Amino acid sequence: METNSLSEQIKKLRRSPKIGQIYELYRAEMEPVLRSSTMTKLDKVWYAHLSALSDLRADRLSPLEFQHLILQKIYDAGSWYTVTLLARIYGQMTGFAAAVGVLADDPMKTLSALPLVKKAARLAQLHSSHRPTLDYRHLRAELKQVLKTFKEECCERQQLLLEIQLRTILRPSEAVKLKITDLDLKKHILTVRQTKTKEIFLLPTTQSLELCLIKAFSKYGSKEHGWVFTGLRDPKLHLSPQTLNKALKDHGFKDTLTAHGLRSVAANFFAKHEGKVPPYIAEACLQHACPNAKVVKAYRRDDYLYSRRKAMALYNDWIDEIYAELTD
Repeated sequence: METNSLSEQIKKLRRSPKIGQIYELYRAEMEPVLRSSTMTKLDKVWYAHLSALSDLRADRLSPLEFQHLILQKIYDAGSWYTVTLLARIYGQMTGFAAAVGVLADDPMKTLSALPLVKKAARLAQLHSSHRPTLDYRHLRAELKQVLKTFKEECCERQQLLLEIQLRTILRPSEAVKLKITDLDLKKHILTVRQTKTKEIFLLPTTQSLELCLIKAFSKYGSKEHGWVFTGLRDPKLHLSPQTLNKALKDHGFKDTLTAHGLRSVAANFFAKHEGKVPPYIAEACLQHACPNAKVVKAYRRDDYLYSRRKAMALYNDWIDEIYAELTD
């Protein structure tokens, strides 16, 4: 947004600082600096919960009134994390409005001090739990049983989705957004876009993974949009991120394994092979930041692609062995 038009917009808003208009200004200024996935989340939160405040003036809404209008019913429903998320996002909006001069002062600067918000944060932390995953002590045997069950009881789409997510170690929302056009068979690289931590993540592939992606696309993909897995209801969209979770639940793994828990399978495999896969390479494969990430980045500017390629090859060879046992 140009400086002159921004100044004019701020002057207008100063006379009547409606919350909806503050959100539009905040969104426009944040869009160039925030990740697209973060912007999507921001929009979802706004339209689902905060847009009801659009016509109210931000300078006349107190933290206690915000609690009464928005937070209380969400807290009573047991959505404690959502309470803390809304308090944080709305506080960021009013803090921004005060910083650019729309508001003389931030009326929500004490919002996080409300007892309800503090209790919600504490309850959210107490009730957070790790997603179910396979027992690391019997990793191979338990994974083999999952693959065997899928082979015998699930449709081929579900089998391929499981295998692709297992081999790539991607999060469920990332795996279903893969496009066949991002697979480079010459360089053996799959470009994954808009992940949780990166705009672009280069994932080294193996022959088994490439064949799996090509097979999935040929049977269940979208030639028009490039999705490896097209949506079941809308062919313009990709498959739902909950597809694999539902399959796992329907076939007896509800309390044993989730789609996201497949990432722990790889993490435990790498931990058992620490001599060949150093922890910082394992974390890079999982798109995690290592404990001293800032120090490492100051000296190393690459993405460990060569080392990650070796680690992913070792891991995929192990998966190949398990699949081979199922065909014997």
